Amino acid sequence: MATVLMLKRRMRFQNSSFANHKQNKTKQIERNNMSRLLTAWETTADDVANVLRSMGESEGKAEGIFDELDCEDVAEAALTETDFDEQLNAAYQEIENQIRENNLLISVEG
Repeated sequence: MATVLMLKRRMRFQNSSFANHKQNKTKQIERNNMSRLLTAWETTADDVANVLRSMGESEGKAEGIFDELDCEDVAEAALTETDFDEQLNAAYQEIENQIRENNLLISVEG
């Protein structure tokens, strides 16, 4: 009877360890994918300044707004296109969407 209990405990531990390993591996893959994505397209505060200028806003908040952006979403938007000009337009559109949707002009001091 004691042997059966020990085997059940060992199996539970092994299953738990496997689940933790699989979860950690998944997180590592997600980080690697995000890293590759952000390496393929880099968003800068200058991009935010250009978008603000096109919106008729002051560029003074560019740094603060840049800190609040989801740059991964900007990269994903840009990389849906193949032509560089189209990538730039898609990235700038995503930046503008995030600024408007998240009220970053109001919430960020500059």
